[in-house]
Amino acid sequence: MRFAPPAPLAPHTAPAPLLPAARLASPLRRRPRLLAALCLAPLLTGQPEEDIGSYGWMEMVHPDDLERLRAERQRGIEAGQPYENCFRLRLADGSYRWVVARAVPLKNSDGSVREWVGLIMDVHAQKHAQEQLRISEERLRAALQAA
Repeated sequence: MRFAPPAPLAPHTAPAPLLPAARLASPLRRRPRLLAALCLAPLLTGQPEEDIGSYGWMEMVHPDDLERLRAERQRGIEAGQPYENCFRLRLADGSYRWVVARAVPLKNSDGSVREWVGLIMDVHAQKHAQEQLRISEERLRAALQAA
C-alpha cells in the first residue's frame, strides 16, 4: 500500500495527522525512540526507513527548533508524563512545515513506562494564520497610536 503526503490544510480546517500514530519505545534499552509509521515517513521526509526508526528523524527538525525540542522532549520522558512540542519539520522537497508532536506514555502496572505512543500533526496553516493576525494587530496598534 502506498501513501501520499497530506495536502496543505486550509486555514479553517482542524489539524490533521501528518504521520499515523508513532510508537516511541525501545524495549531492549528502555530508552524512548521513534518507530514512526515507516510506510509514510520516508515519503514525507525523504529519509530512509532505518533513519526514521532511530533518532535520525531529528535531523529533519529545523536547526532553530532542535535544542528546545530535545530539552522539552527529554523533560517529558524523564518525568514519564505526556508532552507536546511545536516545531518545524523539513519535508522531502526541502520545505519546512510547522507540526505539533504529542506523546503519551503507556505504563506497566508498577507505573514504569512500557512504551510511548505519539503522533505528529500538521499545524502549518494555523501558525501562518497566527502570524498574520499578530502582524495585523501590530499595524492597528501603530495606526491608533499615530492618530
